[in-house]
Amino acid sequence: WNPPSFVFTPVWSTLYVFMGLAAWLVWRRAGFFGASVALGLFLFQLFLNASWSYLFFGLHRPDFAFVDIVALWLVILVNTFAFWRVSMPAGLLMLPYLAWVSFASVLNLQHGGSTHAELIVGGHPRVPADSAPHCPGCSARMNTRTLSKYINVSNIRIMDDLLLMMH
Repeated sequence: WNPPSFVFTPVWSTLYVFMGLAAWLVWRRAGFFGASVALGLFLFQLFLNASWSYLFFGLHRPDFAFVDIVALWLVILVNTFAFWRVSMPAGLLMLPYLAWVSFASVLNLQHGGSTHAELIVGGHPRVPADSAPHCPGCSARMNTRTLSKYINVSNIRIMDDLLLMMH
């Protein structure tokens, strides 16, 4: 089962607000040097989050993306505990993110044998034939701007740049 497409943007927007607020609470209480491990873990999980989008949607490698999302889940878990030690509200704010990534991990595993991102986002977007790059694994054309309503919006610029370099 996949959630409806319209769910992704509000969920990710809310999660990023919660994550940003959690990081701010930790920074405010301990400063960067006082919470360097917790905030370093936070930055690392952001990197893993962006990497997942690139691996799954950019490279169409759900197998690599699954390895990434398992690492992401573990880092979020450790980061949540690290935030909790500095600020209980910060740790609590990370729990919805951990839950969503748990769900996304199941979806990724469920579709791990596919080389097509459309299994999760509900089909390749329909774009004019001459305006989008080819999907590397099939004959469809991809448009990351169209996909942005389904996936982590903050990664779109990175994905656009990487897809342009690939094509």
